[in-house]
Amino acid sequence: MEDDHSKEMDRLRSQAAKVQSEKETFDRKRRETLEKHKKELDELEKKNKKEEDDLREQNMNLWNKNLDQQIALGNELNNKYTEISNQNSRLQIKIGQEEDIRVFKIKLLDVSKVWTDVKVNYQDYLRNTLDEHSNSNKSDVLKEIDTLIYNKEKLNEVLITAKKLLGKCQKFTTSDSFKVINDSLTELMRFKFEDDILIELKTIIKKNGSAEQSFLTKMDETIDKYNEMVNELPGLQLKSVEPIHQAAIQ
Repeated sequence: MEDDHSKEMDRLRSQAAKVQSEKETFDRKRRETLEKHKKELDELEKKNKKEEDDLREQNMNLWNKNLDQQIALGNELNNKYTEISNQNSRLQIKIGQEEDIRVFKIKLLDVSKVWTDVKVNYQDYLRNTLDEHSNSNKSDVLKEIDTLIYNKEKLNEVLITAKKLLGKCQKFTTSDSFKVINDSLTELMRFKFEDDILIELKTIIKKNGSAEQSFLTKMDETIDKYNEMVNELPGLQLKSVEPIHQAAIQ
């Protein structure tokens, strides 16, 4: 009898150690994911800030040179300076286009950030549901499911914003690049959680039952597929920009 009790205690300790190890692994992966997204966002903002500063400096130099040449050469070069002015106007438009791209890229990172929140809540829910020795009660699990639904709705809002920003970028991106990203965002917007499964899981938990593994497996597959689609979103490819014509100021 005591031997059986000892074996049972050993089994429970082993199971508890396994659960703790899985939790630590999950927490570590979560931190790594969040740190990765923060680093990507910081690098993107730094890169785009430098590009914007370079474009503005180039624009200012051209305007200053344009003004100096007009004073020095007089009306004889007016036609040539008009061309330079037109080029500068196009450069200013490009600065605005670069800003649109910067905002769009940030929104794509927002998609991954919000999806990380969804994934975290789902993993918490799954662990609480399957772990018989968890200290979390039924209300905690139901709260996690509600948080999961809320974050999914938040993710859809970010996708809608990203799609609108993509439309602004269409005029200066290659047609192939625009189509690939537009199709990817459209597919993401169509791809939805198994709402019936979530509702049924809530019903099961409220009745103090346990979720069928098939439900949990299907949810896990759905989330993994969604996450894969977000991570594979391609970048924008710009149309070639007409170089600034320098002949008129040589």
